[in-house]
Amino acid sequence: MQFDYKIPMSENFIKNNQNELDWDYISKYQKLTEDFIRNFQNKVNWNYISTYQIISENFIRENKDKVTWNCIYCYQKLSENFIREFQDEVDWYYISNYQKLSEEFIREFQDKIYWGWVSCCQKLSEEFIREFQDEVDWYFISVYQKLSEEFIREFQDKVDCYCISKYQKLSGGFISEFQDKLYMEFISDNWTYKDTSFKKEQVVKTGLYECYDDYFIAYKGIRNDRYSDFNFQYQYLPGNTYSSWADSSLDENSFGLSVWTKQEAKKYCTQLVIKVKVMYSDVARVVHNEGKIRCFKLTVLD
Repeated sequence: MQFDYKIPMSENFIKNNQNELDWDYISKYQKLTEDFIRNFQNKVNWNYISTYQIISENFIRENKDKVTWNCIYCYQKLSENFIREFQDEVDWYYISNYQKLSEEFIREFQDKIYWGWVSCCQKLSEEFIREFQDEVDWYFISVYQKLSEEFIREFQDKVDCYCISKYQKLSGGFISEFQDKLYMEFISDNWTYKDTSFKKEQVVKTGLYECYDDYFIAYKGIRNDRYSDFNFQYQYLPGNTYSSWADSSLDENSFGLSVWTKQEAKKYCTQLVIKVKVMYSDVARVVHNEGKIRCFKLTVLD
């Protein structure tokens, strides 16, 4: 008998056909309860359970010798208390990259975290960066953190001027003041300096999005638990608005809040596709042959 594992199966069906089914596919594609996983712990693929199932911290704790921890760090949302409890067992390289960490938590574990990933993947205030100026990676700070001109001026000998030119938004006065340090070719190509009418024109002319006067409708592929497919910085709940610093350059694969056509969103993440609303003024760049748009802000519609 052949089975289509991507079609939902009841746990009773799986139980009754347990000897005919492929448990790797069951562990990957079927939505399983913790009780079910517990009952079939010797059949399931724990690597896939750790990656594709949504499991609680208590369940992880109970099965700490069975789960694949590197997958847990990347694919399960962990509280800071849980990370603290297992601080000597967790891999801080992955924790620093994939989990959402508060500045207080980073400060507490400053000798364990990976400052490169923290500088790149965590949202940091200028006050915090100033406090840990000798620990942060200034290249990543210059790229991924939104910086004020006053802060850039204060740390002009630490920031990367190439990255500042390409990724930060600068006023005309600031550009004139530091024209000998900045890379003007990146500034001229950056959509940060384009007006809303230009951005609207670029979105509308793709013919791929549902466009209105001030906004357009797009889609986003996310996990079943509504977190971003990349890390746990954002959980996309209906009706909520989310904002992020974003890359306005022509680079196709970069940072920011990404939205897609419905077809491309399904390719990016097969678990859940949601509808979102984006104001034209919040567009950062149209990329991927117009099938993807990076933006600074979006509102979840469903």
